[in-house]
Amino acid sequence: MDPCIPLKTTTVYVQPVILDARTTDEPFARMAARKWRARAGVVADLAPHGNLPTRRARLHISLGSLPSGSAFWGARFWEMDVPVGTDAVEWILTSDSPTCSVENALQLLKETPGLVTALACC
Repeated sequence: MDPCIPLKTTTVYVQPVILDARTTDEPFARMAARKWRARAGVVADLAPHGNLPTRRARLHISLGSLPSGSAFWGARFWEMDVPVGTDAVEWILTSDSPTCSVENALQLLKETPGLVTALACC
């Protein structure tokens, strides 16, 4: 069976992360994900979080397999061109189902509540 065939049901483990020096959860998964090259980009309307309002962001997308000890697959969404006075966002979404394409990565993002309210291709 081809591991890159999208499955109808996916278990999603989410680790939304606002980049800052205090972030220490899942350091090995984060280090591995930061080595993946960007494969695409998407414009997203970020959902409000805590005291942060909704805003539009251009997110880069990368994906790949993760080291053992965490879920097997993941997608990383991160922001590089951050508006002044705003914190950059980085999300590493993990899954036990294969994440082999940008479409799989976007599906993970869409299925994860509380991160984005709308997506538009770049």
